[in-house]
Amino acid sequence: MTGGRGEGGAPLAPPPGESPIIVLVGPQMARNIGSTARAMANGGLFHLRIVAPRDGWPQPDALPAASGADPIIHAAHG
Repeated sequence: MTGGRGEGGAPLAPPPGESPIIVLVGPQMARNIGSTARAMANGGLFHLRIVAPRDGWPQPDALPAASGADPIIHAAHG
């Protein structure tokens, strides 16, 4: 799935109000960041922060692993 669509084709978007922020510290591979974003989308989490990634940020390899959680990847702060 691409384009950031959730169940029923609805666009992925954070819920109103406060939601948790997921922080990855020192991720070694962009695919790990993408997989985290995919798991976050499945769990209804939308705020990702990336601290000291080994290969810098952003990394194009994160998008295929995100598998539809592209909005989370694009909004991630590094």
